Amino acid sequence: MNYKPELSRPFTDGEMENIVSDSIRLLCEIGIACSEKRTVERLSAKSGTEWREGRLLFKAEKLREKMAEIRQSNAGRENPAEPFRLHSSWSCFNYADPLSGKVRRPSLDDASKMTRFMDARGYGYWPIPLIPSDINPRHATLACEYIALKNSRHLGGFMPALSVQEIEFLIEMNKCAGKTYLHVEQISISPLRFNDEGLAMAIPFIGRNDCNVLLTGSIPALGASSPFSIRSSMALVLAERLALIMAVEGLGLPKDLGVGLRIQPFDFESARMVFGGPEEMLLRSCCNQLVEFVSGAPGRWGQLHSMARTPDAQAASERSTSALWQALIGIRNFHCAGQLAQDEVFSPVQVMIDEEIIKLVEHACKGIPDFDSDADILEEIRAGLDSGTYMAEEATVTNFRNFSFWPKIFSRKSVPVWDAIGQPSLAEIAIAEIEKSIESNSFVIGKNQEDRLESVYQEALRAIS
Repeated sequence: MNYKPELSRPFTDGEMENIVSDSIRLLCEIGIACSEKRTVERLSAKSGTEWREGRLLFKAEKLREKMAEIRQSNAGRENPAEPFRLHSSWSCFNYADPLSGKVRRPSLDDASKMTRFMDARGYGYWPIPLIPSDINPRHATLACEYIALKNSRHLGGFMPALSVQEIEFLIEMNKCAGKTYLHVEQISISPLRFNDEGLAMAIPFIGRNDCNVLLTGSIPALGASSPFSIRSSMALVLAERLALIMAVEGLGLPKDLGVGLRIQPFDFESARMVFGGPEEMLLRSCCNQLVEFVSGAPGRWGQLHSMARTPDAQAASERSTSALWQALIGIRNFHCAGQLAQDEVFSPVQVMIDEEIIKLVEHACKGIPDFDSDADILEEIRAGLDSGTYMAEEATVTNFRNFSFWPKIFSRKSVPVWDAIGQPSLAEIAIAEIEKSIESNSFVIGKNQEDRLESVYQEALRAIS
């Protein structure tokens, strides 16, 4: 036998095609609201797009051609054996201090220390995990980039910049460290409009070789910024993604043919999106099936979410069930390591637990390997009858390691053994690993780079008020 678990799919191919057709109708008949002049001019100059009464309208045949191009770009790229990977958290306003066990506002020192921790664990391509509170709030993005450049190899970018002048300083800071600044603007906003201010901020930097520009898509909230209808919301989020793909190409950015789709549940009692929980899992199944139907490749990207404020039982429940559910629908990359309370709290203890959760889920999704021998079943069972055990059998020795999960911070020790080593809690074990990671991080930028970075940073703080 060779068993690998998976979940069923919510829609038929015919239902998927109807949703795609409705997305195209949305872009042909309603379009995307946009009044940013340069965007309107550049996209209107492309065949298949027109601007009428404040909205960009797209022709159906061009959208179908683009979807065919997306499928072609993914032809033959499926990799069912793709390893599981945990990725960085967003930048959070609060810190779940592992030593006090309390959630508090982070300092510059906290932000630097946790950046070094995440760097030591191999995380990158997202901002640093904490926004320091002991600075001028207007300097938050500058400070986060400064900390990223001084304390990590690959973290940084993504934070919102509020002026062209600030972006220029961020570019210069990256140059000092021998890096290229990544400027990100969320352009698609539900329902069906572009972020004119974000476009105006991004366009001056498109095509420059000292700045990479990334335009990102919408995250509609079910019943709040999208209809409380699964099919309608799926048609909406796909339409917004297709419009963004067309806009990225029309504005002269490198083609982005990725089809990442998310719809988040919305809790009208707490007036906020729900991160984690059964509603998100169900919506994830719908979106992931649509991603694969449109792109021709499995949707591999997800998030490890929770509404819990601390690394507690609620966090363990929400994150474990969410990780397993997502894995069973094909997701292999999970953002938001250590990110709690939607995106308000960062916890290094939760990072350690999340790493263990992902390894556990990956092991389960490998399924039962085909290690059954060709031996007669009766003979295999008879071999242990006299001794009463099969522990010395060759098959046991050969197969045990391959079949077993080997936790790093979770424990399977008996109570007497655990008691003999002082009854360490999971948090205590995690804290010890956190300190080891920080101590092991030898990353430093060069002295000349650091001096130039400090000079530009201080100039930016004076100029940006």
